[in-house]
Amino acid sequence: QFEAKIAAGELIRSGDAATLESILAANPVPVPVEPVVDDVSSIDAFFAAGYDYDQAVELAADWGLADVYSAKVQAGSLVLDGRQAELDALLAEG
Repeated sequence: QFEAKIAAGELIRSGDAATLESILAANPVPVPVEPVVDDVSSIDAFFAAGYDYDQAVELAADWGLADVYSAKVQAGSLVLDGRQAELDALLAEG
C-alpha cells in the first residue's frame, strides 16, 4: 500500500491525472463496512455481562481467532443465547 501511495503522489506531482484516474477506475477503493447490528448487540452484551478486553484477548487465543473483535462477537452471542456459564467455565480454565 505504501508504494501505491508514493506512486499516486508522483503521478499527481507530474500532472498525469489521466493515468491516475484510469488506475483508480480500474482499482476502486473498498468502502469500509459498518459493523453488523448483531455484532454490535453481541459486543454490547459481552461488556454488559461484566467481561473485559483482556478476557476477549484470552478467548480469541483459546478459540484460535485472528482478532479480538471476533472473540467479543462470539462471546457476546453466547451471552445473548443464555450460555454465559459456558463462557465463564472457559475463562476459569484460563
